[in-house]
Amino acid sequence: MSKGWCVAAVCVAVLPVLPAQADGGARPPLLDVGSNGVKLTVGAATPNGTQPKNSIGETASLSVALPNGQAKVEGGFSTGAPGGDDMPSATNWNGGHIGLHTSLEGPAHSSVEIGAQSQFRNTVQEGQAVLATGAARADILEQSRQASLTGSIAPTSIVKLQFGTTLNQATQTDARLDLNGELSRSQLSTNTQNSSAEATVTPVRGLTLGGGADFETVSAQWEGGGAPGDAGTYSYVEPKVHAGLTPIDGVKLRTSFGEVVKPLNTANFVALAANPGRNSELTVAPEQQWQSQTSLDLKLAQDVAFTAEFTRAQIENVTELVPLEGGGQVPASVASGTRSEFRVNLNSSLAALGLPHTRIVTSGAWRSSRIEDPLTAETRRLSGEIPQQAQIKLVRDFPARDLKLGLTGAIASKQTLYQAAQVTQIDNSGTLGAFVEYSPGPFALQLNMDGLAGGQRSQRDIFYAGSRGTGAITDNIVTTTSGPKVSLSLQRTF
Repeated sequence: MSKGWCVAAVCVAVLPVLPAQADGGARPPLLDVGSNGVKLTVGAATPNGTQPKNSIGETASLSVALPNGQAKVEGGFSTGAPGGDDMPSATNWNGGHIGLHTSLEGPAHSSVEIGAQSQFRNTVQEGQAVLATGAARADILEQSRQASLTGSIAPTSIVKLQFGTTLNQATQTDARLDLNGELSRSQLSTNTQNSSAEATVTPVRGLTLGGGADFETVSAQWEGGGAPGDAGTYSYVEPKVHAGLTPIDGVKLRTSFGEVVKPLNTANFVALAANPGRNSELTVAPEQQWQSQTSLDLKLAQDVAFTAEFTRAQIENVTELVPLEGGGQVPASVASGTRSEFRVNLNSSLAALGLPHTRIVTSGAWRSSRIEDPLTAETRRLSGEIPQQAQIKLVRDFPARDLKLGLTGAIASKQTLYQAAQVTQIDNSGTLGAFVEYSPGPFALQLNMDGLAGGQRSQRDIFYAGSRGTGAITDNIVTTTSGPKVSLSLQRTF
């Protein structure tokens, strides 16, 4: 165990262990004392929503006021035993973290923040929880370490400079015992370094101009499981410029242009690296694109808000499923292309129309893309893209009775997903639903009824011999589902 984890273990060992609230709420701190700029808090643990209901855990933090800032050290642990309704049977996990955060303020409206954190999570699955993967037991250890430095300075009233750098190292070790008693191990390691700098200028009131760049290096390595493994390092310079205009109160215009690089999809990276039959020329890299975006925000009245956003992108690479010579498929970075999207949202009270306590919320999206299919060389949309979709919600509030009644509607065009030897087409007809919500105090009990009208879903699966590029169609299966769906939920807000 590292020195840092020894310190964390000593700090946490003195904490009493209490179960997390069954309703997911935060308990009052067991200890909350402070004097002369020093504050100690113990037990203010708030479940993050991913823990099972029978989890237990505690946190502790120590804050110290500095002459020009504050320093805070915190640590904690949590553990979950099997048997919870929201965790697979025979699954145990435990985790912990320790971190340091310091913030300082200086002259010329300058500020600096320094942070560091180390955390781990160990998950053990047995029996039915892992049988589907062909294992009798799985032991997964996830560890990560982060460090960051960010700051800003305003040398004049119209100029602001911002900078930052972050380091993130993570490892995931997976040990599995198969049904024959044989043990296999694999490990994924990632290292991300990011530095950024940006300048913002406000020459006149209501106008903001800015620009900067991110400098990022991502490396990943996977090995184990009897496969040859794989490693890759990717470096990017991501320039960006932006402008914002507020001509009058309630109207905001913003436009931006720059390169956008998505985080490396580690699941796709491992899927390719772990396959011994892959082509050595195939790779999985972070998806990147040059993107321009323009948005409009309107607040027409106190209870009326409208937003519109248009995005246009030149795709440098995208991840698609490609076939293997011996059968099967793997994800790989392939063709470039273009993508565009237009989105609108409206959130408005209808009181001006004589409907008090009534609100309408709507949204819509129109998407278009063009890439070259890696198997057929034909031009098509991105896999999984929904060309058009829209939603609407009409809500009537009865505050004296803590009651809400509402109607919901949704419609979407056909969605097509492409695999190496299969094409799936999903067609959702328009649907109309309703809901009733009773919310006394912090609790909300909601009854949802979807598909009261429409709601039919048709799925067509087309299978090919070999690959879509060269094989003939071997099967064409259509499945249809319809009918109303009813669900009941209980929530609590804090």
